[in-house]
Amino acid sequence: MAVEVARLILRSCSASYSNGWTPADVIGQLADYATAHPDLVPPGDIHALLCQRFHAATLRPSNDDAWPDGTKFANHAKLAIVDDAAFYLGSQNWYPSDLIELGYIVDDAGAARDLIAAYYAPLWSTSRRTVSCSP
Repeated sequence: MAVEVARLILRSCSASYSNGWTPADVIGQLADYATAHPDLVPPGDIHALLCQRFHAATLRPSNDDAWPDGTKFANHAKLAIVDDAAFYLGSQNWYPSDLIELGYIVDDAGAARDLIAAYYAPLWSTSRRTVSCSP
């Protein structure tokens, strides 16, 4: 593939923003779509490709799984980092909706490196334990 698939951190699967979807559900839906559209992906094991190029996890801003009162973490922001050179950060849902949402597309490798170092890398270090690699 010419461009690596964007990395995505999912909203907390048990908070109201997830609508009940788990990281495994997301991987399963992507695999089903890729299987139904073989012209979009190189031939081979779809699940292995997804595990290599796409990481779905629940957002964890710390090593905890919830706030001290037991409330699950929730996050409405969306972040996609592409090839460590560009990114989208905003609130726009990635499906059709009639909401007014805003976001930024930044096509600047230096800014992407700064975002990764200051925000994404620390967040990923506490979230990666929740990665799902198969449906």
